[in-house]
Amino acid sequence: MAGKDWELDDGQDVEELIASFESVFTNEDSLKQMLRLRLSVRWDTIKSGETYRDRLFNLIDSWAVAQGKVKQLVLAAVEWESDNLKIQKFVENHLENLLELDVNLLSKDALIELINVLKKINNFAKVWSIVQTILPERIALDRPKDVQALELPGLSNWVKCFTLLKLLLEDYPHFKQDSSILTFVDQLSRDASLDDTVKQVLRKWLDKVAPNFGQRSGEFTQPSSASSQPSSRGLQAYLMIMVNPEKTKLRATASLLCIAPTGVKKEVSVHLDPESNERGVLTTQKKLSQVVAQFIHRSTSIELERPENRLGCLYYELTIELFLPICYLCEPIDRWQVKDDINRLVSLGSKYRLVVRSYDRAIRPELRNAFFRAWDKTKSWREQNPESAVLDDKIYHLTKIDCIRLGALKEALKEKIGINITCPLPESTKEAEKFLYAILESGVPIGTWMRSCEQLASNVEVDINQFWTPELILNPGEFLEKVRSIRAFAFDEHEAPEQHWGGHLTVLWDDLERMPLVETLQAGG
Repeated sequence: MAGKDWELDDGQDVEELIASFESVFTNEDSLKQMLRLRLSVRWDTIKSGETYRDRLFNLIDSWAVAQGKVKQLVLAAVEWESDNLKIQKFVENHLENLLELDVNLLSKDALIELINVLKKINNFAKVWSIVQTILPERIALDRPKDVQALELPGLSNWVKCFTLLKLLLEDYPHFKQDSSILTFVDQLSRDASLDDTVKQVLRKWLDKVAPNFGQRSGEFTQPSSASSQPSSRGLQAYLMIMVNPEKTKLRATASLLCIAPTGVKKEVSVHLDPESNERGVLTTQKKLSQVVAQFIHRSTSIELERPENRLGCLYYELTIELFLPICYLCEPIDRWQVKDDINRLVSLGSKYRLVVRSYDRAIRPELRNAFFRAWDKTKSWREQNPESAVLDDKIYHLTKIDCIRLGALKEALKEKIGINITCPLPESTKEAEKFLYAILESGVPIGTWMRSCEQLASNVEVDINQFWTPELILNPGEFLEKVRSIRAFAFDEHEAPEQHWGGHLTVLWDDLERMPLVETLQAGG
């Protein structure tokens, strides 16, 4: 657990903990198993004392306190005997020591009151699903043991509630605009599948703890996904297609992430053949564009037509995100052809918001770590509502590529949130990949570059700079809509795309909040 450990300075606390352990572990065999299986500790190496109580005192005082593992010991015991009321009561009496509570937001009594409400909810899977919409998508990577515990059928609701609150209060307290736990209670109280009495209790709790929360977090006060009336605001839908090399071919898998204006999320695997057991689609580079078009058709004609996937929204905005290996990042995917509703062929980049994302960042630990670090800086910068002068210092404008000094470029990018490349990439495929890999190594999440621009007018730099404004960087949807509009102009039937810079533009926009696990995408169709 994060933060400072509980030192148990008060002798009465030690007495209470010993009594709780005597209740949970009625014999040493059970305690021995718990220590070995939950904490990887051998009881025989630390036990001493004539009586069982003496040995428990030694475990707590001479081992747990001395090594700063009191919290670990208590929580392991709670999970081991999750229905034991005495250890539960001990935890509730000492919540301020076992959780990092913000006393300005929540008191211990308010938290206990909330636990007592949550533990009575029969459909705990519903509670967990709402928490997942608030926590970052990397949660399974960050806290695998907690996620596993929350999905165990035999674990008591009380322990699951405590685990959820630990995640919301301690590990990710402010992942959304406001406190995570207030957002969670607000969304849960609006879920139509819960009993009305439970929802009323949750609303009363929220009104008592944070009377002005509804006004401070208007983003989450819209009707929930279960509302009978569609929301007047659109659903944000992201079709995430992962393309990974597999011997001499490519395997494409897809997942559709739907995000309602309320913040509620739902992720759906997109299967081209629901009856097939094959993971994704095995294809070639030549036929990849056709497979992408099929995933889009499946998503728009079937998945996004399902009311349960619309999450109560009247309409949707669809963004296509292609996770590509580095050797495909320069593919002209915006020129690929898809069919519209009346069977006309149109360019992918002019019809949809379209970005490339890095497949390598999703699978390579060092690249992923560099990206996470850069995203954290980017997020902090965006929360400051920066002005244009500040933005200019955070964007690296590159007008000439020097593949000999890529190390210096990589270091410079570590302090930036984006790179704007207004010169063509190297003609050599090897050099181009080497250059792009340096960008990925820096972790910088946003980038624009020209695949080629030798035939274009000299004002390309001025034209492409129109994207790099605080208003657009802070609103990715508007940024990508502007890109789509420029591409649509370039691909107009009266103008050859190669004669307009928009026909050469590639946009990289990696977003940590839409960084699904590799396993999640590979489960798609």
